[in-house]
Amino acid sequence: MRAPLSVNTLNELVRLSLQNAERFIKDAELLIGDGSYGHALALTVLADEELVKTSIYHIGSLGLVEIYSKGKYVCPPRSPPRDLVYH
Repeated sequence: MRAPLSVNTLNELVRLSLQNAERFIKDAELLIGDGSYGHALALTVLADEELVKTSIYHIGSLGLVEIYSKGKYVCPPRSPPRDLVYH
């Protein structure tokens, strides 16, 4: 089995996920200004997903769970594929 992701890696993933969420929100605000409410809503859903990932990575960085890399996915140990979190 692979080693869990390091605290430094998880902290970087926290930073990047939060940055993505902030960008989605800024883009949604621009779309709202143009009256494109449906597309703005879609971006806020993506922002929510990024915030959930931020929380998962943060919990991992605190050592409360171990998070492993599986290619382009990260997951807790021994989780079934349906529990994979895309990053």
